Amino acid sequence: MTAGGTMPGGAGDATHARPSARRLCDAVPRGRVEVTGVVTATRAHEWPDPVFEADLDDGTGRATLVYLGRRAVPGVAAGARLTVEATLRSRGGRLELLNPRYRFEPGGDA
Repeated sequence: MTAGGTMPGGAGDATHARPSARRLCDAVPRGRVEVTGVVTATRAHEWPDPVFEADLDDGTGRATLVYLGRRAVPGVAAGARLTVEATLRSRGGRLELLNPRYRFEPGGDA
């Protein structure tokens, strides 16, 4: 246990949340990433449940941001510059970040 009473690697351990990659070209599936890039496209699906997707390009690679249960995410549109953080997965030959945390960065077009 750590001094705060949490198990090493657990949710309360600061090392657990540390990103393993800051560029998509360095990312590996099931690894934590924090990347900054530009949204190049968005789309919404309704079946069987609402899903909002946004393609993010960080200059070294592309990943799809997937927001389950959402039809839209305010401000997330083509041209927006975002920093996102999540665990990366590979699905159907593409990289995805499920429900990533995000913040807007200066320099976007949206």
